[in-house]
Amino acid sequence: MRGSGLRAVAVLPALASPWLDASKGGSKVCLCVVTYNHSIDNRRTRLKIVGVGLNKTGTKSLGVCLRYWGCRHISCSVEAFELYRSGEYAALMDWVAKYDSFDDWPWPLIYREIDAEFPGTKFILTKRKSPEVWFDSLCKHADRTGPTRFRSEIYGYDMPHRYRDEHIRFYEQYVISVREYFRQRPDDLIEVCWETGDGWRELAGFLGFEEPAMVFPHVNRSPGLYVQEQVEK
Repeated sequence: MRGSGLRAVAVLPALASPWLDASKGGSKVCLCVVTYNHSIDNRRTRLKIVGVGLNKTGTKSLGVCLRYWGCRHISCSVEAFELYRSGEYAALMDWVAKYDSFDDWPWPLIYREIDAEFPGTKFILTKRKSPEVWFDSLCKHADRTGPTRFRSEIYGYDMPHRYRDEHIRFYEQYVISVREYFRQRPDDLIEVCWETGDGWRELAGFLGFEEPAMVFPHVNRSPGLYVQEQVEK
């Protein structure tokens, strides 16, 4: 194992665990420390893992898990999204070659191209427990961020609130399209929903990794959850 690594520090609602139990604002929280395992050396010829869930489906939690397992991970990238917008797929594949795992934009938009270029890639479809729950989360996120070009170019609207039916239709059709693409290849795709109890076990079994003995990191789950990444010296 390398001499340095990353760890994620997450504040979670208090629950039965051996981790630090602290008090914040009168309510109990748990301080969860996830040390990323760099003993797994995934390079260009090794396994690649692509999160193909839309944003606000638990993609950040997925990223924390993949980093724990030692994956060289990349999440949302404005630079890569610009390459997608301009149709520079060869340059995007060069990006994919540098990393082991992916979530958020633009990666769910090019999963077919990644699949063709990197045979054997594993794909993870994160979902919410219903399209309506996803839409509500998207609206809350939009309230915090204001209009974004990502939403405008992907969903067709920079703010979702007045377009509930259109967004729910987009979500449902997207999930159907991913399922259909992998219909003959069930070993290459897993669907997970953190809200219904999926977590480390499902991911570990699908990817062939060891299941950690720790609570699953629910990143951005209300109320007051945060994850901080830092380098261990």
